[in-house]
Amino acid sequence: MDEDISKLMDGRYEANLPDGRDEYGKSDEYAGLQRCLLLETVTGGRPRADQSRLLSLPAEILASVVDILSANAKSDLASLALVNSDCQQLARSGQFADIHFDYSLNAQNLALHLGRDAERQINNEAINSISIGSCVRRVTFASSPDCVIEHHPDVFQLFWAPPENPSEGIKQKAYESYRNVQESALLAISTVMPNLEVLKWSDDLGIDESFFKQISHSSAQHIILDCLSLKMPIRLCHPIVPAVWPLRKLDLDVRLPTQVEDGESAGPRFYEDLLRLCAPSLESLKFNERGSGVANMAFYKRQDPPSFPRLRNLRLRVLDPPTSFTSLFKDSPIKSLEIPREIRNTSSMTAMVVDGFADLETLVVPHLPFRDTLSGEVAQFLQEHKKIKKLCVHENSYAKGNKAHLDRHVIPVLAQGGFEYLTSLSLQWGGAGIDETEMSAVHVPKASLDVLGQITSLQKLKLGAGVTSGWQCQWLVDHESLIEVLRPLQKLQLLAFYRDTYSTSGDSDPDVGDYYMTRSVNDGERSMANERPEFDVNFHQDASQEERLNQNITIWERAHRNRMLRYAEGYASVLQALETIVCGQLPIAIEGDPQEPKGIRKAIPLTEYRDVCYTYLQTTFGLGKWLEAVET
Repeated sequence: MDEDISKLMDGRYEANLPDGRDEYGKSDEYAGLQRCLLLETVTGGRPRADQSRLLSLPAEILASVVDILSANAKSDLASLALVNSDCQQLARSGQFADIHFDYSLNAQNLALHLGRDAERQINNEAINSISIGSCVRRVTFASSPDCVIEHHPDVFQLFWAPPENPSEGIKQKAYESYRNVQESALLAISTVMPNLEVLKWSDDLGIDESFFKQISHSSAQHIILDCLSLKMPIRLCHPIVPAVWPLRKLDLDVRLPTQVEDGESAGPRFYEDLLRLCAPSLESLKFNERGSGVANMAFYKRQDPPSFPRLRNLRLRVLDPPTSFTSLFKDSPIKSLEIPREIRNTSSMTAMVVDGFADLETLVVPHLPFRDTLSGEVAQFLQEHKKIKKLCVHENSYAKGNKAHLDRHVIPVLAQGGFEYLTSLSLQWGGAGIDETEMSAVHVPKASLDVLGQITSLQKLKLGAGVTSGWQCQWLVDHESLIEVLRPLQKLQLLAFYRDTYSTSGDSDPDVGDYYMTRSVNDGERSMANERPEFDVNFHQDASQEERLNQNITIWERAHRNRMLRYAEGYASVLQALETIVCGQLPIAIEGDPQEPKGIRKAIPLTEYRDVCYTYLQTTFGLGKWLEAVET
């Protein structure tokens, strides 16, 4: 119990994320997907009680109105809920479409309220037929450490400054209080949320058979089990869970226990049970094996291994020897594949090459292996799938010398040609020294960049190099040369540079890693800062008070923006289809004069501040974000 409670009070560290603002493109998470449900859906199909002009509108228009209010006028949405029962439920369909149980007071009260509704429904007691639960489409259960500490400060004090005679009753009371909220939320999810589509569970406390019993009886089509741990071996069999679990998407990241059950590791039985339940309906699988090893996953050898007739998207995070785990999916219509970040044996990669994926359109290699033989296998896999439309290959940040294989294996395959269908390409070179204290500049070989100009089918291109996390950047880009290299790409619409850095005007010996941190200003920077006054009206308005008072920071930011606009217009002058460029942590639009189609096109900044665009680029060039909208 002590370990569980202390874990809830610890913050989570998301590795490999860059420092800096990451807002651009995030507002489009559910673009094209209506947030709230239709009125008849959240009122159980009953006739509308009110025949006012507003409620006489079609349900689709009412839902669109609520979506607009949810995004721009939450106070008006709250006022709408006070009009009558129909308007109340209409407003709730926006207010509670996406709820987050973070253990704040409001979240606790909501969980307990929904739990009581669930208990009454189970006991066949009368409940309000138009409940909050029917409005919910997405649920995230991820307790905030700050909220847990706020509500249990006495327990926090015991952990960090324990008295001489600590009271175990304090911990037990907090544990029971927390479990009550958790169990109420689970009961509501399985009982009174008939329209739930996405469930993300990031709370590692109390993951057992009863947990799976509850979530498997929910209506959620997309389940995300985020960094969970099983304390004891469990079996997912009927009647604990339904005979079939009709999931469409499963993100599976569960650490398994080490206990042995009936002479066999507990791991494969859990994985086998879970995957068998949802195999017939599963369309997307993200599998992150942690702890026991996929090598122990022996059910692929059984006489009746599960098949996945609808599986289109497969993301594997670790592949362990000596498995042919991927043979389970060789007959699946897989279109998108993410090769594991960690491949531990040549036979695992060889199995993927042999099994093949005839329908493959998207291939993502998040970390090209350090071992030469394994990278060679990845290149061979690419060689066998030249009809792909989307390719993402990234080296580890610290790939240098004999551990860097992008130029050695992948670029030669691209140079052979034959990738006529390839429209999206993302390449990331390594080059960071893991023990180096200074971030020396990284340069991508010109011979490798020259190959890119041969892939004339490209519509989207992202390039990066060097360290990929933290505030220092290493890739000193030679844009003048690169513009000429990319000139043949006349179909290119989006060009993105990631982790690129620059030198201050007149600096002959730049410390490129500190460019975005030091923000040095000299006469050259001041002159450049004054070039585009039309973009200065609202520039940097949301900066901190310290930055606003420091005039040099504003000057530097304006100079940097104008330098990036120069580069963007340089690319636009030779790439006639170019619409957007991400350069120097700045998303930029390319716009022309409709009256002069062949005239000079201008670069327009899309934000008033720098943005690393991590989420936007991850979504555009990879396999999307962790939480993806369910298609309806």
